[in-house]
Amino acid sequence: MRYPACILSACLLLTPAWGHPDHGSDLPNDVSLLLQRGVAERAVTGWGAHAYATVPGWCQPPEGEYLGATHGSIAVDADGLIYASLDSGTFGIAVYHPDGTFARGMGEGYVGTHHLTYVEEDGTGYLYGAHLAGKRVFKMTLDGEVLWTLGCPMDSGKYSDPNQYNPTAVAVGPDGRVYVVDGYGQNWVHVYDAEQNYVASFGGRGAGDGQFQTCHGIAVDPRGDEPTLLVCDRESRRLQRFTMDGDFVGVTTTGLYRPCAVSFHGEFVAVAELAGRVVILDGNDQPVSVLGDNPVDSRRANFGVEPAVWEEAVFNAPHGLTFDQDGNLLVMEWNRWGRITFLEHLPESEAPEAPAVDTFAADPETYGQWISRDATVTISTTSEWDTPGQHGQLVQANRPEFAPGYAFHTAEQAHPWVQLDLGEERAVTAVSVWNRAEVAERADGLELQVSSDGVHWDSATEALGTAGLWELALPAGIEARYLRLRVAHDTPTFLHLRYIRVYGE
Repeated sequence: MRYPACILSACLLLTPAWGHPDHGSDLPNDVSLLLQRGVAERAVTGWGAHAYATVPGWCQPPEGEYLGATHGSIAVDADGLIYASLDSGTFGIAVYHPDGTFARGMGEGYVGTHHLTYVEEDGTGYLYGAHLAGKRVFKMTLDGEVLWTLGCPMDSGKYSDPNQYNPTAVAVGPDGRVYVVDGYGQNWVHVYDAEQNYVASFGGRGAGDGQFQTCHGIAVDPRGDEPTLLVCDRESRRLQRFTMDGDFVGVTTTGLYRPCAVSFHGEFVAVAELAGRVVILDGNDQPVSVLGDNPVDSRRANFGVEPAVWEEAVFNAPHGLTFDQDGNLLVMEWNRWGRITFLEHLPESEAPEAPAVDTFAADPETYGQWISRDATVTISTTSEWDTPGQHGQLVQANRPEFAPGYAFHTAEQAHPWVQLDLGEERAVTAVSVWNRAEVAERADGLELQVSSDGVHWDSATEALGTAGLWELALPAGIEARYLRLRVAHDTPTFLHLRYIRVYGE
């Protein structure tokens, strides 16, 4: 729902937010109070066990009509108080009651704090933060007293000039070790002991395992037998896992929309993705729901999206987020005017069902099962826009909504193709192909070929016209190990598809 400018100007925050009725101070249920905040009807995003509803007008700016620039994050303490870092104004942290009313400001001198996290130590809560503007990290009491700061770790040997250091996030281990990511600097993760002594660094710039292209966020993952570190490798569009000693464990999730920050609730993890959405991952780090996916490409990761075009339950540039104790979500966006959204978790009985993936998934008796999830993906050529680490999402994503905008990108050539290897010969009954939404016409003339040996190919379809989705029911009796989608015409073009599902036995 789009709000007219007059309603937006009446809102204290200009951003609808999501609330929860049973945590700390009750959220406003009085209609007149909500109307004073510029309320319109709430909207729902997500589905099933991971759906949320908005409560417009939840948050009050501490000064003026807008929050002012937001480029940070949010933390929630044990009492439900909410701490939001600010990029402008007179103080660096705004504190809110659970009902969205402003409690106080603190952190003078800490405007430009890029990340906050709440940590309990011996029954006492503290805030740890990455003050990007001051090139330092800090530990602070909940009243705003700064206990210590750490600047550039020159003794690490990673810097010739302290101005190369630009910390973006901080995490604290169970033993008190502190982990700092230099996401806007040299892409190292620095480790300190509980007495703030420098210990080691790991990572560094690169696209390989254990390296980063903007290690934007970091958090301690409490799931599993032992805690681990989960790092948002933003420009590689992936999450990477490390031991608490900094040893690389694995890439857990690929094909994300520029992940910035994560937060955990039970077995689930929410990921703020700068390119216009929030994704919920399950205990296997696979997406199970998408929130606020922005359909307007020009608004994704755009700092300058004006309040007049903000839409209820649609994100532009999620940057920081946190669950509260009840499983609700608070999301801060990167925005010139400042935008925070409170997402109220809905009971599954009130949530919409997930939409059908495609026609074939709804009729397994006719078309069989999804058989391509473990297929190996190969493309005819690569290009500067291709990200090999996300090729797998072409077939592995649970749903097309969870796949990247395009999973691969060939060079411009005649007859570009993408090939799936099912691992063994299978009976194939149907194929669904999701095209890239932008420049969809580049896939005009696509045809499906099949092969048992990867050398000799037979056409399974005629050349297809331009479409966003092709659902291809195949003739009976086709058996193949390899499937190739190939542009049939001779004119050089690029090929970049979003998602493919193959059905059969």
